[in-house]
Amino acid sequence: MKSLALPHQRHGAAALFVVTLLITGYAHGEEPSVQTATTITTGDWLSAGKESASNFKCKSNYVMTGRKHSEDEHGQTSYQCGWVKQFVHLKVRNPKTYAPQTERGYHFTCDKNTIMIGRKHQGDENGPTTYTCAEVEDIWGHAMQVTPVQLHTPYKESGHEFECPINQAIAGRNHDGDENGRTQYLCAELW
Repeated sequence: MKSLALPHQRHGAAALFVVTLLITGYAHGEEPSVQTATTITTGDWLSAGKESASNFKCKSNYVMTGRKHSEDEHGQTSYQCGWVKQFVHLKVRNPKTYAPQTERGYHFTCDKNTIMIGRKHQGDENGPTTYTCAEVEDIWGHAMQVTPVQLHTPYKESGHEFECPINQAIAGRNHDGDENGRTQYLCAELW
């Protein structure tokens, strides 16, 4: 059955979910067929230490929402993580760490329907970088869909602070050159 869209609805996804439950008969044991966007509540910035020896993963059931870095490979790198909510705090599952690649010229995107939860880097721009991505489990136990929204304007690596827009998390990162080169972030929504 189709869900109804209420005219001038201002209460967002929660109201649509309730209407969909009533129409689809979820109360009779059926799963609804609607996908509902999530909200992401971000936390404080957490230090990963010196970039040349950084190894950071968001705590359990959190996703990466921001990164900042100053100076060269001896400068500090920090990350921001957030917890994903779709009526309840959702679980992050099936983490996958990708094979190391040289940082310089590395253009990385998480696999389909996964989101970034960690990054490790050693040395300067010629050193290896690895990323860890994972699925987010919706309230029905399924992997959420991850929809890339925007590849953000490049930032100078040696002095930037980046946060994805509200209710988005990092799904990819590109970096070219040394600490004076440019870094871009791909942000995505979860459905």
